[in-house]
Amino acid sequence: MKNRIERAHLVSEGVVDIVTYENGKADVVKRYNINEFLISEIPYKDGKMDGLAKYYHINGALMSETPYKDGCLVNK
Repeated sequence: MKNRIERAHLVSEGVVDIVTYENGKADVVKRYNINEFLISEIPYKDGKMDGLAKYYHINGALMSETPYKDGCLVNK
């Protein structure tokens, strides 16, 4: 059974990260602005960005997707 917990981290005034930890390691970081709009959603694996990072417009529409593997940007 996996152990999942969430913690909020204040990044700057009006910006907060909600980090989901799985078995003690960051699994997903979701960044929100002061109005609670999702700004970005970034998956992690072994403490490094890994997977498809998603960035959103203030209206909630997907703005862009950026692939990462082992903390490095993957060229398309």
